[in-house]
Amino acid sequence: MEKLCERFSVTLSQLRRWLQLFRVQKEEWLGVLSSMEASGLSFLKALLVQTAYSDFASAFVRRFTKSFLQSHKNPAPYCQQVFGP
Repeated sequence: MEKLCERFSVTLSQLRRWLQLFRVQKEEWLGVLSSMEASGLSFLKALLVQTAYSDFASAFVRRFTKSFLQSHKNPAPYCQQVFGP
């Protein structure tokens, strides 16, 4: 955990908040049963092999009105930007 904090220049409490957000949002995206079957690592690998992360990110925003790993809802007129390589 200390190495991750150092690598991303975050505190341990911030890293723990990110991990909790990841768990909650993974479950939101996959559903409770599928989330229980998919490890965090396999979920991340599935995101990485998509042709465009933007497809996942855009779909997540449309479905939940917040960006992946974001803890608050976006304002009503919010438009997700497409992420490039």
